[in-house]
Amino acid sequence: MNILALDTSSRHCSVCLQRESDQFIRRDDASVSHSRHLLALIQQSLDDAELCLEQLDAIAIVKGPGSFTGLRIGIAVTQGLAFAHQIPVIAVSSLAVVAMHSQQVFAQEAMTVDAVLATMDARMGELYCAWYDIRGTVPQLIGREWVIKPSELHRVGELHRQEASDFLTNTPIELDAKSLSTAESPTSLIVGEGLCYGDQLSLPFSDWMSSTDDLSIIAPDASHVLPLAEHALAERQSIEAEQLMPSYLRDNVTS
Repeated sequence: MNILALDTSSRHCSVCLQRESDQFIRRDDASVSHSRHLLALIQQSLDDAELCLEQLDAIAIVKGPGSFTGLRIGIAVTQGLAFAHQIPVIAVSSLAVVAMHSQQVFAQEAMTVDAVLATMDARMGELYCAWYDIRGTVPQLIGREWVIKPSELHRVGELHRQEASDFLTNTPIELDAKSLSTAESPTSLIVGEGLCYGDQLSLPFSDWMSSTDDLSIIAPDASHVLPLAEHALAERQSIEAEQLMPSYLRDNVTS
């Protein structure tokens, strides 16, 4: 399966092209306008894989939340390519990509983690966050996505406790952060850029993190979009280009 994955949700732009079992990754870490580099990165990845756009089975794009300008550029490019070449589109949440990244990290470290609170810096002193069950092939959203101040993160934990029992029918996840912080094998962790606000996180979440890795570096990247895209295609969840919409989570946006 040939899938082109794009992520423009943050300051860094990434493109990952999967050709059957091979992956070709291109990134721009210069923190400059994605409009200058995205099309070039796409063409470079196509050249690396010796493919043309007509050979793609899908284009997967991170729809947000994230950078207002970055999301608009990524979605506009995706729509243009998909319209012109009749390519199905897969839209994925940036927070789902964070959860997917963490799931892969935990698998490599042989860590048992059932759920993560995926976080991203929303700027303006706020965080994007959402709970994900990561026990399956791909992360599953629990409840909904939030934009919230770090000091109010406990609100998301309380709401999650109410929703988890309905979502996790077999072995509900226990989200008592005090017990998790002392457990030998914690089942739930906070991951992503929200950990950079450690001094602002309200108790008991300030102590709720892993001692084995710096989980604050877990962030969206096109390479972690691919498993989500493959799953969506298998579940027939592709959309038409005109249906693609960004997810900002708030009315006041930043570039």
